[in-house]
Amino acid sequence: MKKTILFFTIFVASIKLSISQPPPPPPGNYPYLETFESFSGIGGNITGWTGSTTTLQAYTNHGTNGSNGMARNVFHSPNLSSPANIYIVSPLVSTLTSTSELRFDYRIVDAALYPSTATVLPSDASIVVSIGNEPNFTTIYTINPSNHIQSTNFTTVVVPLTGYNNANVTIKFEINRGTNCDYWVDIDNFSLNNAGTVNTVSSEINKTQIYSAQNGVVINQVGFPKTNAILSIFDVQGKIVNTFTVDKNYFETGNLNLPKGVYFARIQSGETTLTRKLFIG
Repeated sequence: MKKTILFFTIFVASIKLSISQPPPPPPGNYPYLETFESFSGIGGNITGWTGSTTTLQAYTNHGTNGSNGMARNVFHSPNLSSPANIYIVSPLVSTLTSTSELRFDYRIVDAALYPSTATVLPSDASIVVSIGNEPNFTTIYTINPSNHIQSTNFTTVVVPLTGYNNANVTIKFEINRGTNCDYWVDIDNFSLNNAGTVNTVSSEINKTQIYSAQNGVVINQVGFPKTNAILSIFDVQGKIVNTFTVDKNYFETGNLNLPKGVYFARIQSGETTLTRKLFIG
């Protein structure tokens, strides 16, 4: 019997997939301050900050004096656990000086009857603070059982950044929760500024309203100086599309003739900055 052998040639088409990446957040000009007051509710995402799947978020009553703060509940038990490692990265901040320093307030308190009991950190727990740009970071400070201030009050951490003159950087917080634990990590008043500068934003300033109206931006400001306040409008690529000098409490930009979409409005006066996410359409 005659055998017939069939040869099949298989052609494989190489298809190049184009994956759309999210645009970078608008950079925060130096000096930079974030008090998390513009992010309300329980577990709100923090615009411009990026992190792991389960990361720090904005929570009411988790900041200093009952204000908003950046926080996360981490826990571990034989039956139930949160991720062993979570992190969050700040927006890009430019440009540091020879006297720059990082400053933030933190506390770690038990989840049970929050926030009445200060936490004793597990021996294998830590919060690592590093500086750089993805994927390269350098550790500049670590909170661990040896230096953690056990208190229900916030502790201020100050880290000199003298070696980063003229650098554009992000700051990364990485929580390694440890074992047999259930506690909250609260962080507030994050700032990059010159040494010795204490960044605070009063509750009055936090009431400032920035919103869109008829293809423009309206500011109803409280607490900012009436002169030398600068309003900058960013697109989602981080590019400044317009700037204004705000010299009165109620200010309207008028029609900006911008395409419909998401933008960021930042008002800055001296060392005080507030940023809001807007939809113009």
